[in-house]
Amino acid sequence: MIKIRALLRNGTLIQVLFLFLLSISCMDSAPVLSDEMIERELMRKNHICKWTEFKAITFAGIKQNEFPVFIREFYSDGKVRSEKQFSKDSLLDCLTSLYYNTAGNLDSTIALNADSSLLYRILIDYDEKGRRKELFFYLPDGTYKYRNVSEYNSENQLMVLSWYWPDGFKAKNVYLYSGSKLMSDTELGPGDVFHYVWNYVYDSGGHLVLAEQRYPDRQINSRILYKYDDAGNRISEIHENRTGFQSRIEYSYNTAGLRMSAREFSASGRVTAEHRYDYEYFK
Repeated sequence: MIKIRALLRNGTLIQVLFLFLLSISCMDSAPVLSDEMIERELMRKNHICKWTEFKAITFAGIKQNEFPVFIREFYSDGKVRSEKQFSKDSLLDCLTSLYYNTAGNLDSTIALNADSSLLYRILIDYDEKGRRKELFFYLPDGTYKYRNVSEYNSENQLMVLSWYWPDGFKAKNVYLYSGSKLMSDTELGPGDVFHYVWNYVYDSGGHLVLAEQRYPDRQINSRILYKYDDAGNRISEIHENRTGFQSRIEYSYNTAGLRMSAREFSASGRVTAEHRYDYEYFK
């Protein structure tokens, strides 16, 4: 199953895509959507047409050569148009293109390998209210790997996301809210067998500050802590597992709120990677 907390870290388009897909009909309800919508609004108001992430890994204390991670292109309204993803040797890994319907909802995604062969295809259906109803993830041979079906409450918040493989039902994610805030995501298997739960905590400004995942033994399996600056920009994430501190990442921004750099740290406090972000603008 797609685990929301793993996707909340800023990353490649497939991550951003699933953030959007999991919560597209919740609008202001889910933190995953607010992240996606914040990015879209930033791109729109700053007239960004292209966003490139570069990464340099630090090995044995020595910073290695920088390489591109992704190049993401946008429409003028801030919606993602396409993304190129690269391998560590700076070679093109895949190209993903996004397509929208007349209502502005994402309705299909096509990913190609570097040789232009099909990697995967995603098709999305919406109900009469414009809420995402069903998603199909297709393999290159045209068969689908999985599909998911959405159910909503009277407030149009996503309540249940059911996952099906070709051989039948596999699991469902059940979401609970407090007002407009997503408070938990519980995954249940066939027969409502408990798989895991993510619980979320927010500060007084509505920013997500803590996410904890618990497994059937009720022990905390994973914990993520977030910090923000006065402008509401996420400036750090601390990732912990059952054994304690695992890693940390820190971000910096310009005065327009655009992310400019990031540094990853190991459990020992050493820098393991540095990221740099470059933007191009519509003229």
